[in-house]
Amino acid sequence: MSHISARRGVGRMVLAVIVTFAIATGTLSTASAADPVATVTTMTLNPDGTGSILVTVQGGAAPAGVVDLWIDTTYQQPYVLTSGRATFALGPQAQGDHRITVRYRGDSGTQPSQASTMWTAPGTIQHPTTTTLTMNADGTGSVKVTADGGTIP
Repeated sequence: MSHISARRGVGRMVLAVIVTFAIATGTLSTASAADPVATVTTMTLNPDGTGSILVTVQGGAAPAGVVDLWIDTTYQQPYVLTSGRATFALGPQAQGDHRITVRYRGDSGTQPSQASTMWTAPGTIQHPTTTTLTMNADGTGSVKVTADGGTIP
């Protein structure tokens, strides 16, 4: 705040300027409420290629947004989070090991994050079977294996 006053004397003018100021002390922080918060992305992947994704922020809150799915280095598709969660199915993949990665994109309030794991695509298709063992009185016998639908493997 400043105050200016003037007085007139004989043949001269006196001008006085009074300036009032305050010095504040404290800590200067570069963080603001708008800085994005860290996220943690967790993926659960089942042997059959189905799985789930969970994205959380500090304090357990569930962010909204999109998670992208990658198989090896090939982009698959986006999944929209609902309450921080999404489910997925990998579908048929070539037999062998594959790196599965999910990446949360983040937004203006949250930072991106990702999870990755190795998954082995099965090489054979398994079907439920029934095994029938027939024993004869003389100790001989037979074994019959049938799959669903009555076919014999």
